[in-house]
Amino acid sequence: MNAMKNIMRVVTWERYFLAHMAVFPLLVLLKHLLNNSLVHELLLHELLNFILVTVILHWFFTPAYVPDKSRTHREIRFFVIQAIFFNAVVFYESADARIIIFQVLLAIAILAHWRYRYECSYWKFYPSFLKTIDTAGVERISILNKIKEQDEIRENTYGILSGSIETPENISTDEVYENYIASLEALKNLLVELDECSGFYTEYEKFYWLGYVMYQCGVGCSRIHDPEQAEKFLKPALEYLTEFEEYVPYGNEDFAQIVSLVCNQGYLSALQIVPSLAVVIGENEQRQDEEKELYESLINEYVPNYEGFPYIQAGAYRKVGQYYMYQNFDLGRARDCFREGIAILERYTSLEESLQVGSTIMLEMKDLLANIGEGEESETIRQEIEQYQHLNTWSQTINLKNE
Repeated sequence: MNAMKNIMRVVTWERYFLAHMAVFPLLVLLKHLLNNSLVHELLLHELLNFILVTVILHWFFTPAYVPDKSRTHREIRFFVIQAIFFNAVVFYESADARIIIFQVLLAIAILAHWRYRYECSYWKFYPSFLKTIDTAGVERISILNKIKEQDEIRENTYGILSGSIETPENISTDEVYENYIASLEALKNLLVELDECSGFYTEYEKFYWLGYVMYQCGVGCSRIHDPEQAEKFLKPALEYLTEFEEYVPYGNEDFAQIVSLVCNQGYLSALQIVPSLAVVIGENEQRQDEEKELYESLINEYVPNYEGFPYIQAGAYRKVGQYYMYQNFDLGRARDCFREGIAILERYTSLEESLQVGSTIMLEMKDLLANIGEGEESETIRQEIEQYQHLNTWSQTINLKNE
């Protein structure tokens, strides 16, 4: 897949094409500056071959230019060493078939070594000057792998506890619950490792992962009905993610690629943390005004920061509408939220198209709006969504219309 992507970049002239093309006028200039002796001609011929092969290698084995300067230097150093070695092997001339076979095998070995350079960095006795990831970088990768592992364990065990996944025959519910608690504890322990790790590309990348792990801990504590502990994790999680997004706006493609390798649930935003925090605060009856303020801040303070991400914005309106519908019982405000959330999505897509990409946010808001709507509006929506009701997992069993 990566090879095909690189081939397409080469074909469409997107991968350093202009930078590489600038090399050839320099060669022409060099040729005119040199005498036309046979030695100079041979030298130029060898130099041209070397540059051509290096350009091709650069197309397919581009060094990882990352915010961490030390890591970038390691990548470039590895590339230069490998390119010189590969050229030396490829351009060694011999008529001996055995030597030619050895050349081919050695060239393949060099390319394989290039492909697995990150894995080689983990080897204890691997030469340090060839390592593209230093000890701190290895520690970073180890922590991210632990996050991924614990996420999978926690989601699987919670799925069993919530009934969405069938309980295996060889394990009891108590054992599943113990595994879920153990996964939460493992995540809490990771916070110390995260804080002490110096291998992250930037301090802000560390902020994201601290916020992400704290958010998962907070959600986990909320699920086991420990709102006080949940709040202790969710508040700093929101602070970390908010600060992260001040420097790395939500949706950054490079960072999204890193997240995709670790998190099955996708790229976390500060906006997504607010409703979870509001829920645990709202469990204290004396803090319901604070809960309401958080939900309102979701629309007034957070939604404007996610321009260009309509599903994120609409999801926020859905959360606030559900709050007013089920807890605050202000159905007028709930209707307004659902209408605005639907309008945001309809400026971007249709109900059918949103369902085709796997999102039921618009369908859910339309269904809820029909449930608390009035007159013709409610009836029109019901007719529109009737054919999609087999996707409905949020059905209401009571009529919440104003009498």
